[in-house]
Amino acid sequence: MSSPDQLRQRMAWALAQILVVGPNGLGHYGPLNEIWTNYYDILVRKAFGNYLDLLKEVTFSPLMAEYLSFLGNSAYDHDQNYPDENYAREVMQLFTIGTVKLNLDGSKTLDGNGNPIPTYNNEDIMTFARVFTGLDRQLPRANFEEVRSWNGRNVVDSMQMIERWHDSYPKQDLDKNYLGDGLPLCSELPKRSFLMQGARYEFLQSYSENALQIDSTSALYKALCGSESGETWANADPKR
Repeated sequence: MSSPDQLRQRMAWALAQILVVGPNGLGHYGPLNEIWTNYYDILVRKAFGNYLDLLKEVTFSPLMAEYLSFLGNSAYDHDQNYPDENYAREVMQLFTIGTVKLNLDGSKTLDGNGNPIPTYNNEDIMTFARVFTGLDRQLPRANFEEVRSWNGRNVVDSMQMIERWHDSYPKQDLDKNYLGDGLPLCSELPKRSFLMQGARYEFLQSYSENALQIDSTSALYKALCGSESGETWANADPKR
């Protein structure tokens, strides 16, 4: 209450009334302080930022996932269970667009019969439930509060995506386009685009014998395997 960033603190408190979490269903670790202060820190950090960035970090919060029951949500193909729809509904109804379309002045958009136009339907909820599949807790670590009932569960760090649990089929947005539209397809990318500036790389524990080999005369080879890179890379396999 006495900190100098009063506007940030007020904004975070206001966001806490929108992006709500509560102790219901959290069991014995609900009373622990750190899981709540960690969640509130998200709101403090993102108070003046882009709301979409805030919503993404909240979505990856294990506390939110447990509270709105999408933790461990999986695709139907994985376990023949339909994914939980709770968060998919609340993220629209409570956190973003609400239940009816609005005009720029905040008034309700009406159809030809004078009825409010819904922003989404149950089919949309089912579709977005498939979006929020595959999220699970990170591995535990010892430097936060712990009780036996956690059973090694990490309820502080942002969740990880378990690929085999995630629904990989196309998903429509509210305008009946597909999520990801506007991003280039792999077939549309230029040859060897993965070597272009700005490309993103992810480390895989295993690799194929047909992996890309680096030309020993290239600057990349010299940086990874040359003397200037140090003893660690001196005898590196260029395939790796």
